[in-house]
Amino acid sequence: MASQQKWYDNKSLMFFLLVFLFPIGVIGIWLKKTTPQKKIAYSVAGFMAWIFVFPITLVILVVIFIPSKESENNYQYGNEAYNDGRYLEAVNYYKNVEKDYEFYDDAVKKQADAQQKYDKEQAEISAYKNQALKEIKINTAPIVQNNKPYSVILYDANLDVKGNDTTFTHQYKIILEDSIGTPYDTLTNWMAVSDTAFDYYINDVGMTLASATNDNTASELSSPPGYHNYVGNTRYGSWQTNSTGNPVWEFYGKYAFLRTMLGYNRPVYRGDYEDYYYNYRGRSSYYGQSLGAGKYSYGTRSDHATSLNPRNKFKSTVQTRVARSSSSKLTSMNSFRSSVSSRVSRSSGSSSSSSSTISRSSSSRTSSYRGGSSSSGK
Repeated sequence: MASQQKWYDNKSLMFFLLVFLFPIGVIGIWLKKTTPQKKIAYSVAGFMAWIFVFPITLVILVVIFIPSKESENNYQYGNEAYNDGRYLEAVNYYKNVEKDYEFYDDAVKKQADAQQKYDKEQAEISAYKNQALKEIKINTAPIVQNNKPYSVILYDANLDVKGNDTTFTHQYKIILEDSIGTPYDTLTNWMAVSDTAFDYYINDVGMTLASATNDNTASELSSPPGYHNYVGNTRYGSWQTNSTGNPVWEFYGKYAFLRTMLGYNRPVYRGDYEDYYYNYRGRSSYYGQSLGAGKYSYGTRSDHATSLNPRNKFKSTVQTRVARSSSSKLTSMNSFRSSVSSRVSRSSGSSSSSSSTISRSSSSRTSSYRGGSSSSGK
């Protein structure tokens, strides 16, 4: 009867052991009946193969059997975003949690809940926007009616507190064009707005709130003055390289007054404009680059707003309201440059938190038009 083959005499098995389980394989090599020289040669060759293959094998095993660290991070970041009220961000994090992660089911549940909260938030934001924009249109209709192009800029904002009665007001700079296409501006008197419209546009002093071009392309999202009508429009200027090698917008000589009319005390860089044009135009409000400490290139707290209106009343009378809205719980939503969502959420948050300090009167909820001053750019 033939004797049973020893395991270390199985060439295929020994090859596998030497490459993937070298310590066992080398034991088999030295148990085999062969010359010491061959045993040393096989051991060295097996060791060289093993140190090359083993790390790869280990990585594969880790990937297959150990849950991804990325899933853990996505789950934790999702929880942080959810708790901070940044629901869309939370949804995106939860989506990237893998099925083999121990809290996958919880991530799926929280993703659905975050999506529901985000959708509700967007519906509320849309209602805020519609009401606020409707007031702007009513206030400015006697001037912009049947006129294109036009730009409605929030020139200033103010609130007047008398006992338990608070009146909220806006002042607008409206840019139109005369019969030969020369831009000119009209400055309205103060106009009463509701607390909703006031808070919705609380970060937008110095910004264009609504505009339209000659071809009836309209914008109802806040943007830096002229970005929708004049900057980037080759009828009024062109991109030029300045002394530092950066492309900046230069108005033609006969339209040079637009820099002052639009409040530009700094160059308009092509990179900023293209950021607006490709990433924000028609989608969400744009406040330019972040300057740190909650400030951006454009909007209420910017140097641009001061340049547009050096005697801005908002700075002295409403700053505490801005601070209140900026410190509310919903500030944790995306910075107000990134979307209408964050700006309104912060403002609506301030409205509720400040009710004990500022009460809203029925008189503040009316809108009216009163004639204003006009200056020509000719």
